[in-house]
Amino acid sequence: MFARGLAALLIAATAALIAGDATADEAMVPLAMSGAWVAVAHRPSMIAPADTCMVINVDSGIAFRADGDGVQIRIINKSWSLPSGVKGKINVTVGKSQMWFDIGDNTDNMVMAEMGDDSAIELFGAMDKAASMTVSTGKAAPINVSLTGSTKATTAFRTCAGIKSSAAGPGSNPFK
Repeated sequence: MFARGLAALLIAATAALIAGDATADEAMVPLAMSGAWVAVAHRPSMIAPADTCMVINVDSGIAFRADGDGVQIRIINKSWSLPSGVKGKINVTVGKSQMWFDIGDNTDNMVMAEMGDDSAIELFGAMDKAASMTVSTGKAAPINVSLTGSTKATTAFRTCAGIKSSAAGPGSNPFK
């Protein structure tokens, strides 16, 4: 269990830092771990507030990342070998909710799609009430993702990212 958590933290740290060079003063701060879910925050210095927040399901490679530019959903699959400029959609089904997000960018083994704030609130609200979700993209087999333990990690992620909750529950901050 500890090894899986440590692996998740390393995966999340690597994914969060894809966009820039690391400096000695930077810090990756673990926020929450529960089930196969891990939430982390990147801080440009030990005393600075978080500039990037991330939550990942280490079993499935599904991640959510938030920074000053918005919130993204990411699918990571180490067996992919994607060309640049992949086009398509990421489909997420949680209970009766179904959402599609246009792929905006990719690496050789990851696709990313921007989510609007309203979509993020709706999706995380649905995740809080469900036991699993299904994520698919392109012709790849759908990924069934357990949501066991996700609420603790996604609440930490939402709080870090400043994403409001659809109710006065997880992710809300009474001091804002």
